[in-house]
Amino acid sequence: ARARGTSADGDGQRTTDSNYDGRRRMGRSKKSSTTSNDEAAAHSSEVSDEVWVKRVVALLKEAEGEGLQSSELERKLQEEHGYLGDHEFIVNVLARVVNHLLAEHKIQLLEGGAADGSGRRKVFYKLNRQEEQRKLEGLGREDLLVYQIIQSSSDMGIWTKDLRTKAGLQQPQVAKILKFLEQRKLIKSIKWVTNRNRKVYMAFDVQPSKEITGGAWYTNNELDEEMIGAAMKICLKSVREKGGRVSFREVAAEVKKSELFRTALDEDE
Repeated sequence: ARARGTSADGDGQRTTDSNYDGRRRMGRSKKSSTTSNDEAAAHSSEVSDEVWVKRVVALLKEAEGEGLQSSELERKLQEEHGYLGDHEFIVNVLARVVNHLLAEHKIQLLEGGAADGSGRRKVFYKLNRQEEQRKLEGLGREDLLVYQIIQSSSDMGIWTKDLRTKAGLQQPQVAKILKFLEQRKLIKSIKWVTNRNRKVYMAFDVQPSKEITGGAWYTNNELDEEMIGAAMKICLKSVREKGGRVSFREVAAEVKKSELFRTALDEDE
């Protein structure tokens, strides 16, 4: 009986030990899983912004000058490093990287395309060329913001009221920045031929739209009557030389050959 009791006690002890071992293994498994997650999170925080900066620059280089939409850049980073965190994490990282690259004048921020569901226009990031980076040296944060808004206005330019609204700056500050950018020959001001009081700003090397300048028939925002008279004489001469039977295209070709105009004429002009 004592032997059976001892055996029973032994079996009971072995059963207890077996249960304990099972619980201990499960505990190790849970701990291992938790540790794995913690390590992934720790690895996420260990990736320096310098690494992210290099990757964003590489992605923009691959875009070959076209730039990348903000949402597309976020998606590419999420696909490459999805294990590092959720979408919010990528957005926060990208915000830090973009601010750094803008401060270094290595990228430019552009708006374009149709507005999204929230009514906001699409935002693009584009890599600046080396000469562009040198040109922007010495510009402060607000200077750069104003310059990029003006640059994105293309050949139609932007007038001060719209510029002030987009930049979120007060008039005195905008006026000071515009003067500085004009002195640096980064921007220029152009008056509309149809509205002398409406002055727009655009990038210095951009050719203004004919809608603003009036096209080939205007010089220094004035209707060039002398040039118009010279063009009329060329037209009349062409008609006479061909015996009064000449097409519009033939007359236009004679006017273009005269090199009377400093800009190219389109068919409407």
